[in-house]
Amino acid sequence: MTGFERQWQSRFEKFATRHRSDHLVSGWSAAGLRRRLAVFEELLDQGLLGAGARVLELGCGAGTYVRLLTKRGHPVGGLDYSLPSLHRAVAADLSHGGSYVAGDASRLPFPAGSFKAVTCIGVLQTLEQHESTLAEIARVLEPGGG
Repeated sequence: MTGFERQWQSRFEKFATRHRSDHLVSGWSAAGLRRRLAVFEELLDQGLLGAGARVLELGCGAGTYVRLLTKRGHPVGGLDYSLPSLHRAVAADLSHGGSYVAGDASRLPFPAGSFKAVTCIGVLQTLEQHESTLAEIARVLEPGGG
């Protein structure tokens, strides 16, 4: 991990320990997170994912999208490098629908072809080199996944 990436990780760890609201843990405004969620739900309503598609939320932060997807019947894994954020995500997941793991986006701890889809919202700008993360996303997607 580069110094640039460590700065982002430190930032998210501070957000998770200082704030209660999902939008602040993730570094968004309340309106920004609401808008992103509305757009994402609209895409889901339009058939973005087939029923029961297994999804990885890469950089899950407070687990907002993990919870949304599990409520819609998707098995979801949430991965984040910030342990305080993961603790927040687990605590907020009252239905215990998601599974959460600490990890690095450039070295995903999942077998090849594990997921039908990977969401990666607000993550790539925190990485100095995207190639290894994109290669890992491609590796963990099942054939035809997206």
